[in-house]
Order: sequence, then C-alpha cells, then structure tokens
Amino acid sequence: MAPVTPTIDFSAVVVCYNEADRLGRALDTIAFCKELIIVDLDSTDRTLDIARRYGAIILRQDRPAYPNLPRQFGISHAHCPWIVTIDPDEEFPTDELAKIEAKIRENPGSAGVRMPWQFYFGCKPLRCTAWGNPNNKKAAIVHRNRIETTPIEFRKWLKIMFVAKMVLPSPWYSRIKRYHENRPNRPAS
Repeated sequence: MAPVTPTIDFSAVVVCYNEADRLGRALDTIAFCKELIIVDLDSTDRTLDIARRYGAIILRQDRPAYPNLPRQFGISHAHCPWIVTIDPDEEFPTDELAKIEAKIRENPGSAGVRMPWQFYFGCKPLRCTAWGNPNNKKAAIVHRNRIETTPIEFRKWLKIMFVAKMVLPSPWYSRIKRYHENRPNRPAS
C-alpha cells in the first residue's frame, strides 16, 4: 500500500480487547493519522505490544456496559481536530482520503463524514445482517469539538433513540431492553 499524506491532521481511536491477530492490518490502513490512540479493555494477548510498535498512545479502561463508552473516552483524549474511528477488524479506505478531505473543506462546519462502509465480524465481512447491507454508511470521521463525547447511561440512550425517532427495529429493542433489565450487577435506577 502506497503511503498516504493527508493535508488535514487526523487522530485515530481504536478500541481493543485481545485483538493481536487483526490489529496490525487495521493500523496499517490508518498510518496516515498524526496520532494513534488505542483504548485497551484489559487485553491479555500481544495487543499492547503491537500497539506500541505503531507508536500508539495507550489508554486503559475496564470493559463497559455500553459499547461506545471506550470510543468516547479515546476521542476525549485526542489532540487533532478530526478523529478516525475504526474497529480492529476493519480497514480504513485510504484510497478515499482525498475525497474525504475535499468533503471536509466543502463543509467546514460539519461534525463528521459518513461514508460507505463494510462492517466486519472477526475479520469476515458481514453480508446477511443489517450491518451487511451494501448501502451501509458509518460516521468513521468526526470532529472532536462538534460531537458529544460525554458518557450516557444506557436507559437514557434508549430514550434518546426513541425521542429522536431513530429507527431501531422492535425485535432489537426488546432484546436490548430484556438484556439490560436482566443483567447481573446492574446499577440501581
């Protein structure tokens, strides 16, 4: 892969838990970022060794109840204005970087860039779920000062989802709600 030299400064945030087998490939695709932040959820494999080899800033956090909290934590520690967020089993489409920078310049007040995205599970592309849709988009790049990075409690998150009338199919909602209500050691309401 040819090196990519962006004209905008990017930080990258990657959340990891025992990702040694796949992390290097993901980090190769975000090598253009000026700053690399790894939020580690107590990995017990070689994940941290790999992250150090790439010169990453390593932040540690306990495994959360809500999956986006570690990403928000990483974003809050980033220094560059634009943040690239990927999972360890994903690859950033570096061939699109010039188009992404052009979009950012065309929309100087934007909070992020939604782009076509292939979602993966365990390094395998998802094809038959909601995330396997070929028209999927992901806000893979966000502006650190134009998004909310404050942790929110799970029930408030569900309420926000419905108040904002975001689409969450009812079978998913009932499974999420059932899980949350029945999980052990849940905080008191």
